[in-house]
Amino acid sequence: MVFRQRLGLSVPPVLLRIALAMTFIWAGASKFMAPMALSPEQEATLLEIRSGATPTDAPTETPPDFDDAAPAEIDEDSVAMERGYTLTLVQDGDAPTEPPAESLDAAPDATAEADASPTYTGKDMLTIDIKEMATPNAEGKALLPAFMGRGKMPIWIALSVSLVELIGGVLILLGLLTRVSSLMIAGVMVGAIWLTSIGPVVIYGNSGWPRFLQILPAIDYSTQGNAMETFAAWQSWTFQLAMLMASLSLACLGPGSISLDRIFFKKPGPVVATEYDDDGDGDE
Repeated sequence: MVFRQRLGLSVPPVLLRIALAMTFIWAGASKFMAPMALSPEQEATLLEIRSGATPTDAPTETPPDFDDAAPAEIDEDSVAMERGYTLTLVQDGDAPTEPPAESLDAAPDATAEADASPTYTGKDMLTIDIKEMATPNAEGKALLPAFMGRGKMPIWIALSVSLVELIGGVLILLGLLTRVSSLMIAGVMVGAIWLTSIGPVVIYGNSGWPRFLQILPAIDYSTQGNAMETFAAWQSWTFQLAMLMASLSLACLGPGSISLDRIFFKKPGPVVATEYDDDGDGDE
């Protein structure tokens, strides 16, 4: 086997490992560390998921019996709490005219209040997204099976995806269990492509390009807004496709010559052909 053949079998897997490791170590770590701001509705959804409640368990689905209780007796604060919203219902006229005694001694510390507020991460946002994608719309359609949105299942799915990205990226960088890690990363990318590109077209019938599978918006640079929308959609799709192809390529090629798989599992090197045609061009 000539030098260029050995080079082709040894170096490309290492380059693929570096690219995939940098991408997914960053993606996985951001899901655990990057702070995310949630709206009150998203916070309510996350609290519902963490409690393990299902929409069928919600008492608000049963209409109140107005014959037994007058409308004036309905406690709006308790209804809001049952729906999972953590809100402070204070009207302008209900605000205290004098500050509490404690506030007279020391001014409130804005930093302490910010630290006391709950901190959410990308994993929490992914949990909410999985819940929403598994919840059927008015037409009974959903991107994910219904069981993925029940109970605490969205939490476990989001945690699994985050760990696959983070740990899989580290293993690929080290060249340990490279093929297994690459296939797991490929599975994550297949799910991402389904949820963001192909799934909305197949399930909801969103229009786009190309005509045979309308997964992308048509290229439109007529205005700045259309150009930005086109660029964002195509950038996301091409990135996901590139990561999928790279992970599948690494699963086929293996870790390359510089890897822990070579050390621990004694992977053999490339097989040298014993028969060749010496045609005098120096490539045998």
